[in-house]
Amino acid sequence: GTTSQYIYIDDFKWEVIPTCPWPTAFTSSNIQDVQATFAWTEMGTATEWQIEYGATGHTPGTGTIVPGITTNPYTVTGLTGSTVYQFYVRAICGPGDTSSWTGPLSVTTTCSLVSSFFENFDAVTTPNFPTCWYKVGTTGSTYTQTSNNFSAPNCLYIYSSSTSAIAMVSLPPVNNAGANTHQLRFMARANLTANGVLEFGYLTDPSNQASFVLIESFTMPSLTYTEFISYPGTSVGSNTVFAFRHTGSPANSILIDNVYWEPR
Repeated sequence: GTTSQYIYIDDFKWEVIPTCPWPTAFTSSNIQDVQATFAWTEMGTATEWQIEYGATGHTPGTGTIVPGITTNPYTVTGLTGSTVYQFYVRAICGPGDTSSWTGPLSVTTTCSLVSSFFENFDAVTTPNFPTCWYKVGTTGSTYTQTSNNFSAPNCLYIYSSSTSAIAMVSLPPVNNAGANTHQLRFMARANLTANGVLEFGYLTDPSNQASFVLIESFTMPSLTYTEFISYPGTSVGSNTVFAFRHTGSPANSILIDNVYWEPR
């Protein structure tokens, strides 16, 4: 009471000292589209555990239980790509002697690779991105909007205010980026002033703007939508994530709609 500070206390429980302590330090790693790896600290002598997972907000005991786990860390398989899960873990100390659940631990699986896609941005609530489309980095502006679309109601806006404030958006990952069998086709236009430059390329690290490798540049000739096509060829190699980058020189915003990754 020597300083004027508040303390908040919650979740009191008066209970029998547990014979099977619950695990602590529950963490996830190596998150992929269909699997994720989990680790925890065993606080007792248990050599067997269970992991449970389900949708966000599910009650422990109502999800999918993975029984008979005898290794720590442990990889849970059979997940679905681009999905948010909540995970719990508990110790099995003996017949009828289990710990309380530790969790929830929220995990979002990565996007599954696809061989083709079409996106017109019309199924989202602006300014959100469609599933598996992401803003890369913290600079620049890119989002969906309703005005000046090619196909109603939405389109994608991208704008870099300068060459040091680059806007970049990544596309859904594909399993044939470097196969030389597909093309990227899209509609785009200048937003306010013509001659803005949009670059198409791929990312060697999908979360890092600096890993962008240019494939082709497109200049927006007017405020009317124009169709553009790029043939990545084999240069992409085993990389899977394409991206759009607005150069910021000139700093003229660009609108994008009806994006196809399709057979040539």
